[in-house]
Amino acid sequence: MKDHWPLWLVIAIEAVAILALVWRLSIHTDTLRMLQDEINELRRVVVPPSGDAT
Repeated sequence: MKDHWPLWLVIAIEAVAILALVWRLSIHTDTLRMLQDEINELRRVVVPPSGDAT
């Protein structure tokens, strides 16, 4: 009975895990960028450009 997994299997699993992490992080940053654009658009609508929000 072997005590450890084959090296190629460990490398393959780690590669998939790293790719999944990078993929999730890129989706997360895209979502944050979209939210930031929405917030900027709302600010542009709510705050008048002249700056006199009384």
